[in-house]
Amino acid sequence: MNTIQWQSAGWFSRDIALSVGSNPLGKLTFKSAWNQNATYFSKSIRLSFVQEGFWKQYVRVVRDDSTLTKIEINPFTKSVLKLTTGEGFTLASNFWGSELKWTDTAGKPVVLYIDPMFSAYRKGTMQVS
Repeated sequence: MNTIQWQSAGWFSRDIALSVGSNPLGKLTFKSAWNQNATYFSKSIRLSFVQEGFWKQYVRVVRDDSTLTKIEINPFTKSVLKLTTGEGFTLASNFWGSELKWTDTAGKPVVLYIDPMFSAYRKGTMQVS
């Protein structure tokens, strides 16, 4: 797995810088603390994350005004991401929410998000296969 570092600009910041080692990768900016609307941009790509629905929530991932996929968000069970290729991924977390992982249909982790919680608040790592 490849390691990506993330770091928030401040305690209440909605801006998250992503890097690999000392090389900047991109920036993720959440528009509000009340929803999942966000924008990710780097030198080569710009993605928008648009929350939809109230009782049944989705986050649409958009590139160049075209929807790439929808993530079904369910805080009581598991959130699901299904690609246009038919591949599906499930989001799971530990009790405290300090470890999130996207797993494939075989249960193999493809992305592992680690938030060290109070010891190093505002920064952490992601491991991507």
